[in-house]
Amino acid sequence: MKNNLNWIKENKAINFLIKFMFISFGCFVSAVGINAFIVPHRLLSGGVSGIAIIVQYLTRIPSGYLVITLNIPIFLYGMKELDFDFILFSALGVFLLSLFLILTREINKTFLLKIYYCPLYMVVF
Repeated sequence: MKNNLNWIKENKAINFLIKFMFISFGCFVSAVGINAFIVPHRLLSGGVSGIAIIVQYLTRIPSGYLVITLNIPIFLYGMKELDFDFILFSALGVFLLSLFLILTREINKTFLLKIYYCPLYMVVF
């Protein structure tokens, strides 16, 4: 019996699109988590995003700009050592994470108010 999903693995355009969608979704969820929960409570994260959050706390430079800036030397080194596809998808992930960190920067002012007042709404209504 032939597997019906083999054509997805063989079609490079669809394979790229699926990887792009998963990377985009993961970067969006990560950016919302950082901006809605970590930054308002002045917590830290690990890795380059953690360093960017520390610098953001000290200098008020948005972490989205810092994430992409701090990753440039890592990519320059990785271009010599790693596979092109890995570098491509990693660069895509870093760019999307930075973009979503910038776009969701104000989410803590709107999103968290709704979360905090949700139990109150449930009691009143």
